[in-house]
This record gives sequence, structure tokens and C-alpha cells, in this order.
Amino acid sequence: MKKAFTTAELLIAMTIIGVIAVLVVPPLIRDYTAKVQTSAIKNFYTDLVSAIEKACSDNNVSELSETKYIISGNEAEFLDKYFRGQEKNTFNSSYKSLSGDEDDFDAGDNYITIKNGSSISMSCDGSSCTFYIDTNGTNSPNTGGLDMFKIIINGDNTVASKSAKYTSGVIKNIPCNESALGENCVYELINNDWDMNKY
Repeated sequence: MKKAFTTAELLIAMTIIGVIAVLVVPPLIRDYTAKVQTSAIKNFYTDLVSAIEKACSDNNVSELSETKYIISGNEAEFLDKYFRGQEKNTFNSSYKSLSGDEDDFDAGDNYITIKNGSSISMSCDGSSCTFYIDTNGTNSPNTGGLDMFKIIINGDNTVASKSAKYTSGVIKNIPCNESALGENCVYELINNDWDMNKY
């Protein structure tokens, strides 16, 4: 006598497989996406540190504060010399925070798009330089802490520990998950062994 599965048994097996897939696949995709995004910002950060070290070496100094690049007006030269991209603005006009708020963004006058599609904006004020990096240009998710980051490099080549905002007479540190522009996210990533799941 030949035994075969009934239609009901096949439907039950397919339902079980479907439920398992629904439970397992989304976390795998999220983990993979987080690893790709973490890798992109970590690679940029490494390139930024190398560019600053090269700029210091080229000027026979040990700190960014001792170079001409820390002074406003020299940012385009720094980007062109140490990142070699094309002067093209591929930033979005607005970004979301991890908590859902949205902020407008203006890349300013000094920006560049590098070969991997990342956009970099730079502005300096004499004591530090602020870099905005969108690791994938106009592609989504356009969210601070995922593909948009703000990095402040102090004159002594260190990453500024915290950005703060002044609201209603109170200065408050900005947590990464509340910043549409990725403020403090790189600092938090560095201190959390480059683990995006910790913010």
C-alpha cells in the first residue's frame, strides 16, 4: 500500500515553515543591514582618521589645530586633497532620527561625493571641524545613526564626546537615537565596540 501526505498534512507543514520564516528572517535581515551600515561608517571613520594624520604629516605637525585646515575656508582643499571625490552634493534635504523626528539638512559649501557613493560635508571654526557623512548618498534609510552621521573632530585630533542643544534654558546632551543628523552616534559606536544595537 502506497502512503502519501494528505493535503491537510502538507498545509500544516507549510504553515509551520511559514511561521518559522516569519520569526527568523526579519531579525537576520536587520542584523545584516546593521552590519553593512556599521561597516560603512567604521570604514569612513578609519579613512577620516587617516586623512587627518596625512594632513598633519604633510604639514610636519601632530595636531589638526596646527594645520591650515582647521581654519574656515580651507575645507574644500582638505576634502579634495585627502578624499579625492567629485564636488557633488548627494545629501538628502532632510533626515529622520531613530525615534522618528525629522530635520532639514543643508550640506553647506564644502562637500564631496567619493567613489563608494558616500557624501561628506566639512566645516571648521578654528578649534574643531565638523563632518557630516551620508554613507550611501540619497539611498534610504536616510536616518541619523544608520546612514547619516555627524562627527566633530577637535583640534587635538580627538572625536568630540558629546553634542548638546540649548532648549528652554537647559543644555541637554543629544542621544544618538534622537538625532536626525547622527549627532553623537559615532562617539557612541566607538565606545560600544561599533555595535549599532546598543543605541
